[in-house]
Amino acid sequence: MGKLLLLIDGSSLAYRSHYAFVNKPLINSRGQVTSAVFGFARSLKKVLEDLNPDYSAICFDSHEPTFRKELYDDYKANRKKMPEELREQIPYIIKISEAVGLSVFTKPGYEADDVIATIAEMANKQGIETVIFTLDKDLMQLVRDGITVLNMHTEGEEWINTEKVKEKFGIPADKLLDFLSITGDSSDNIPGIKGIGVKTANKLLEEFDSLEDIFSNLDQIKNSSIRKKLKGKKDEALLWKELIKLKKDVPLGKDLNDLKHSGLNQEQLEGILKELEFYSLIRDWVKKDNNTIDYRIVDSIEIETHNTFSILLMEGVIAISNGKSVMTINQKDVKSALKKVEENSLVMEDAKEIAHLVGFYPKGFILDLSVMHYLLYPNRTNHTLERILIEMGLVQKSIEDKAILAFKAVEYLTGELKANNLWKFYKEIEEPLIPVLFSMEKNGILFDLELLKRLQDSIEIEIKDIEQKIYELAGTEFNLRSPKQLGEILFDKLGLPVIKTTKTGYSTDFEVLSSLIDKNPIISLILEFREIDKLKSAYIDCLINSINKETGRIYARFQQTVASTGRITVTDPNLQTLPIRSERGRRIREAVIAPKGYLILSCDYSQIELRILAHLSGDEKLLEDFKMCKDIHSATAYRIFGTEPDKIIPAMRRHAKAINFGIIYGISPYGLAKQLGIPPKAAGNIIETYYNTHPGVERWQKETIDKAKDFGWVKTIYGRKRWIPELQNPRQMEYGKRIAINSPIQGSAADIMKNAMIEINNKIKENGLIGKLILQIHDELLFEVPEVEKEDIVNLIVTTMESICDLTIPLKVDYKFGKNWDEAH
Repeated sequence: MGKLLLLIDGSSLAYRSHYAFVNKPLINSRGQVTSAVFGFARSLKKVLEDLNPDYSAICFDSHEPTFRKELYDDYKANRKKMPEELREQIPYIIKISEAVGLSVFTKPGYEADDVIATIAEMANKQGIETVIFTLDKDLMQLVRDGITVLNMHTEGEEWINTEKVKEKFGIPADKLLDFLSITGDSSDNIPGIKGIGVKTANKLLEEFDSLEDIFSNLDQIKNSSIRKKLKGKKDEALLWKELIKLKKDVPLGKDLNDLKHSGLNQEQLEGILKELEFYSLIRDWVKKDNNTIDYRIVDSIEIETHNTFSILLMEGVIAISNGKSVMTINQKDVKSALKKVEENSLVMEDAKEIAHLVGFYPKGFILDLSVMHYLLYPNRTNHTLERILIEMGLVQKSIEDKAILAFKAVEYLTGELKANNLWKFYKEIEEPLIPVLFSMEKNGILFDLELLKRLQDSIEIEIKDIEQKIYELAGTEFNLRSPKQLGEILFDKLGLPVIKTTKTGYSTDFEVLSSLIDKNPIISLILEFREIDKLKSAYIDCLINSINKETGRIYARFQQTVASTGRITVTDPNLQTLPIRSERGRRIREAVIAPKGYLILSCDYSQIELRILAHLSGDEKLLEDFKMCKDIHSATAYRIFGTEPDKIIPAMRRHAKAINFGIIYGISPYGLAKQLGIPPKAAGNIIETYYNTHPGVERWQKETIDKAKDFGWVKTIYGRKRWIPELQNPRQMEYGKRIAINSPIQGSAADIMKNAMIEINNKIKENGLIGKLILQIHDELLFEVPEVEKEDIVNLIVTTMESICDLTIPLKVDYKFGKNWDEAH
């Protein structure tokens, strides 16, 4: 094979990468927008690996005016300035280009296209095959034997040779310059010859050799209308040609030998990608051939009392290591092996996973790498050991590597936790919580399967009945679950006013349908259909499929490394979003039952987030209301509306409740207006009045936001940190402020709940009680309690929950027993 030159239009690729993420930009932990660099780097990786060039160069436009601007002042006058977010990423784009072995060109007075044309011409004369990677059609004028353009669209690659140019434009590649001079180029603000379109240009260039030939033979053009449009336009047309024509003689001061592709500089590339937090690219792009790890593979490991061991799982194989030697065992032998070391400190990637494998939780101190990493980086979604090692510049190649490198990882994470004052938090809350969650997962939750099946049958009948009513009103049957078909029925057939559109057609979201509810009775039926259809598919069907046939229980998973606020999340299935407000939703909760001789006990923190707000802000009015055990929402309504307590109507209290909880989330006038169905101005007045009557809250919020901007994070009462990179990004500033206001409150509530779960679990064991914690949802704990323990256990639990954290005002717990969750709620 002959030699290959790859020329990359860097400016084109940078713009494409930026706009690919413009609606959902990537932001790293320091608040940097990194979308363009990420997309750019991914494209570079693909094209370099696919083509493996012998020579390479990447060319960028200069910020200085070019000769074209001097020829025509309106050249590119319609172009907006480079977005600031993209401009800030260009230095990284250039650094990555250099690190992957590309020669980088930026030539003042010329465009990137001119430099590409010059290098392509140089290579073509030497018989070197050239591929130009671009999205710019101007560069297609260079296409001929030996020069090909490669476009990478979202739908795939497009190779453009002479045949493809003919197919796209209807003229030979060597006439593309003349074609563009006639038709113009709107992206460069080149108008072309007025009145001459694509078809006419094609006909002219079929008849004549070039633009100059056309104007030399105007009298031979038979169509008088075309002749008239061309008359007197020669100078103008030749100017357009001069602007579009690419220079092939840009003084570069280099020849092809200087453009030999040098390949990746592994160390340099890894450093840049690490700084940008592109860990997936580090894993996939940076090779770690020199990653040697010194250890022995043995058949048995001597157990010493104070040793720390790593126990890691990978593809069904378990590895145990003391940091120097590694032994691997099959899953059937794990239980006996873990029994031998369970009282030692153990390094694990996911302690609960291995505990479920062996059926018990180890007694020793657990260094759970995933939980430790999550505590440091709560905004990230990947907390695997593989990701941690990539961040450290290490790569695991085997289960043995994993077991040894786990020691390096735990050393790194422990140091980081201590440096961020989070080690105590891990030891006292996150680590002791793991066995509590394991016990909850192992115990499971008992469900009434027959009740769920009856509910499933009745809802299926309801769904069919509502469907039939909708079809009658629509005058035809259609797929109700298809937004496209529903939109066509509502807006085309029934003629309802269009509120909003999407890329695929009419919007039929909840907000749109709610605004149309008075326009046609079909709307309320559609909303009801969606509600019960979701109830059936997302909850009832899911729960029935999740119930263990032998035990009648659902064994959900409690995740402590998902929510950035510190809250526990429930998955497989998700039990946290079970509806409670509708009658149908309450019947689902009725299906959570107690075994024979047991009761369900629900213990719910009363207004815990508002109490935390009162504690953190020190607001006198809030503190007074809670200390005097007032109805907090009525008290707020009294201050906002100036109405005597005995004259407060339900609507006022409802508005006050919305503002109380909205303040915690940094609600805006628009958000409150939407929630209450009132004008934004009225909502703004309510918020202003709230702050006037609760100055401590406003002061605390401002101080919290200011500190978050200075430090980059906020923390909870217990010291858990949440980093807020959004505060460093002007586009996400308001969102960042809302996070700063809410996270200390919601995070503190999560910490209080976790601490209470740990203490309750310990006290139940200490007192020899049988009752078990089975579920945690938001501010509520659910227990399975023997009837004979009823009085003893409720006193223990409520006392523990209310005394777990020393706030300025006391915590309050509401509790209730029942045969099922609905009765107890």
